[in-house]
Amino acid sequence: TAAEALAFDRAATLFRTALEQRPPGGEPERALRVGLADALANAGRCLEAAREYQRAAVGADDGQVLDLERRAAFQYTVSGHATEGREAFGKVLGVMGIEPPSTPRRALVHLLFNRGRLWLRGLSFTPRDPGQIPAADLLRIDTLRNVAIGASMFDPVIGRDFQTRSTIDSLRAGEPGRIALALAWEAVHSACDGIPARRQTARYLSTARAIADRTGQAHALGMAAMAEGGVACLEGRFREAVQRGDEAEKILRERCTGVTWELDTTHNFALWSLRFAGDLAPLRGRLTGLFQEAKVRGDLYAEATRGTYIAMLAALPSGETEEAREQMRQLMAH
Repeated sequence: TAAEALAFDRAATLFRTALEQRPPGGEPERALRVGLADALANAGRCLEAAREYQRAAVGADDGQVLDLERRAAFQYTVSGHATEGREAFGKVLGVMGIEPPSTPRRALVHLLFNRGRLWLRGLSFTPRDPGQIPAADLLRIDTLRNVAIGASMFDPVIGRDFQTRSTIDSLRAGEPGRIALALAWEAVHSACDGIPARRQTARYLSTARAIADRTGQAHALGMAAMAEGGVACLEGRFREAVQRGDEAEKILRERCTGVTWELDTTHNFALWSLRFAGDLAPLRGRLTGLFQEAKVRGDLYAEATRGTYIAMLAALPSGETEEAREQMRQLMAH
């Protein structure tokens, strides 16, 4: 909500004040800067958060640098700053020894290979607490998931390849929360394959939902509901998609922090579903507030997805098409 965003903005102001009042350098400054970045991320100011994570990474030890650069890269990509995100992710993947496919053909071959691995492996796992899993393994899983989400916005083949890798590694590690997150997004990718994949999509989705319900983790529950809305949209069940999206938004807003991408994606599926259902009046009502919110946050991804295709359709009933065209031209110029 606006009140929650304001609270995080105030927290960010306090962190900035604290940074100004102490000598630069050392772990105390790094801790304050990470706190500032977290507050900005929670407020949905992803670009500012990414820059602060990178500032905090300067002079940190190797483990800290990787984690902070990963967080920065994720915030860059989910807010539409793909060039900066690619560069930051490239550093992290290079250190971790993970090499993205160098050509579209290799990316497709790699994806098909990993899809086969997942099919042969299945979805079984041995549940383990995070404390039982090496920190390096958890960092690898989180990095693969972040790359999968970020890359999906500008390279869906590489995005899906990394998504499959993250699902396989999550199942191997056995941490239920990460498995639920991986399988929920896996279900949305699967739904993109259409009717032939419906049975497999349902399997991913039901497993993610069961794990989320069992653990009670808010992020997993919100992600499962978001995925249910996304799958319903992609399978043509538009009224259900809007309902599930509203449920996901409630969980994500009230019980989670740092979920700007999840909220953006939830809103997009709901907006697309309203458009496909022909409900242009409620579409316009929702779009106005969401577009302004994205603009205030400097979220290029949300601005572009809402201010182009959807905004053009929402403008039709009122005849404000020229205004919508101008808005689209300005957005695409960024």
